[in-house]
Amino acid sequence: MAEYLPSEWGLANPKKIERNWFFGVVTSLAPEYIEMVVLDIRSQRINKQAGRVVQPSTITVSNEWVD
Repeated sequence: MAEYLPSEWGLANPKKIERNWFFGVVTSLAPEYIEMVVLDIRSQRINKQAGRVVQPSTITVSNEWVD
């Protein structure tokens, strides 16, 4: 993943990532991850519409993604 990110982006110099570009890269590199995220979002929406308590999910970037 790191080879597709501009070198000036990082925790020391955070920059808002172009959403369409980012998801295009992630979809190309890890389509199964995007599928999992979409299914999770759908499930949360269905549960919320049904009046069920929905615990928010957090998506984080790990070192595995960068390496």
